Amino acid sequence: THAILNNVIPTVSLALPGLIQKMGIKTYLWTHNGRLSCANGLFYDGNGTCHRCFEKGSRWAFYSNCLPSWLHSLVYAVVYRNKRIVEWIGNSGVSFVGSSEYSVGAIQKVFVSSFGAIPNIQIIRATPIAPVKGSVIGALPAPARVSEWLKEIPRAFFVFIGRISHEKGADIFLELAGKYPNHGFILGGIGPMLDSFRRSKHANVILAGFLSEDEKVWLFQNAEALIVSSRVPENAPMIIVESHPFGTPVVYPIGGGAEEMVKWLGRSGCAVGDFRGQSFSRTDGATAKFESFAEQLARVLGL
Repeated sequence: THAILNNVIPTVSLALPGLIQKMGIKTYLWTHNGRLSCANGLFYDGNGTCHRCFEKGSRWAFYSNCLPSWLHSLVYAVVYRNKRIVEWIGNSGVSFVGSSEYSVGAIQKVFVSSFGAIPNIQIIRATPIAPVKGSVIGALPAPARVSEWLKEIPRAFFVFIGRISHEKGADIFLELAGKYPNHGFILGGIGPMLDSFRRSKHANVILAGFLSEDEKVWLFQNAEALIVSSRVPENAPMIIVESHPFGTPVVYPIGGGAEEMVKWLGRSGCAVGDFRGQSFSRTDGATAKFESFAEQLARVLGL
């Protein structure tokens, strides 16, 4: 019997994995972001990459006001003690499931800084299955909303799907749209920047809002590329995994899990800084069947 806990530290309690372990259930902590050693889980302080919480202590969450309010940040700084939690985990025997080498590396840094080594920790990297060579996904008709969008923008288009926020670089996506007016740009998702975007007109941009699964699949199949324009060093952006069966090219930020996943999956594309509105070839042999992350875990862990 196994238990897989998603980002339980520090948002719930150290008592939970401990209790499960005492019941004789093998416990895994799935770390798909940096919450083990970062207040906001993004390794981002509003200006750039930040690792100060595990390098200098949790008080930096208060100094940088990394959470929604000063009170939240103060509580985190007072209650959350990085070294105490890491020591507890090190002595408990719980294991980690990491989504990328970047996430595994972040965990390793925390333990090395606290202990000089990684005690009693097994880190498992669950990986997507390789694409099936030569498999074909049938073309779908454009969903109704997409058909309307294509009347307003050029047929060659790029797509962003994610939280419409500063850290995800939604505004960077719009800047790219302004530079390449002969292409269409479809911004899918919701978030705090969406209302301000709606107050300004962008001739070659569609603000799609929430996307249905059918709409996402069609966009993955037909976009020139998926653009991941995050300012944060993404740990393991699931949107890249979602797009993988369709061989969608990816424009990615340098550093962190996004670049790692693109190269590891053998996808075509380029870094954001090298983007010039160009077209890319699709990855050959997109798979007709793709495992969900839960299925990957079950396979890797032998469940």
